[in-house]
Amino acid sequence: MNIWTDGSYHAEEHKIGLASIVTTITEQYLNTTKFRSSDNTISSTAAEIEAILVSLIDKPTYSVIHQHTDSQTTIDNINSFTNPNISDSHRLKITNDVRLHAVTTEFHRFTHPPTLNKVKAHSGLRFNDLADKEAKLGRSLTNIPHIDFRRYTTS
Repeated sequence: MNIWTDGSYHAEEHKIGLASIVTTITEQYLNTTKFRSSDNTISSTAAEIEAILVSLIDKPTYSVIHQHTDSQTTIDNINSFTNPNISDSHRLKITNDVRLHAVTTEFHRFTHPPTLNKVKAHSGLRFNDLADKEAKLGRSLTNIPHIDFRRYTTS
């Protein structure tokens, strides 16, 4: 399956919207999920990471997922965080370490780890543009689901 994600952060409003669009490999539209995140997300990259996290949580472990995002920074952050040559103490110093740990934990749940694909923003890609639109709409929602990051910690 293809999952197109986007996070929308509006600094002045302190509101974050997240969206994911799920399509089949042949790009038949399946569904859209959008919601407003808690207001403790403090950057557009954090919003993008949360969008990827939320898009993976309910997917079966046998799913083959191609994740599409227009945020190269998010892809670079995830790739850096999963680099086996980085020490745990260095990982803790990476911005958004808790969110990145959650995403990588979800990645490891799958038989075939999801692939991350960079797409150009605002370039006419139907589902990427839809994810962008839905993430912006998500900022105005009042129902805010809670992401329990504690479930991803080891203690």
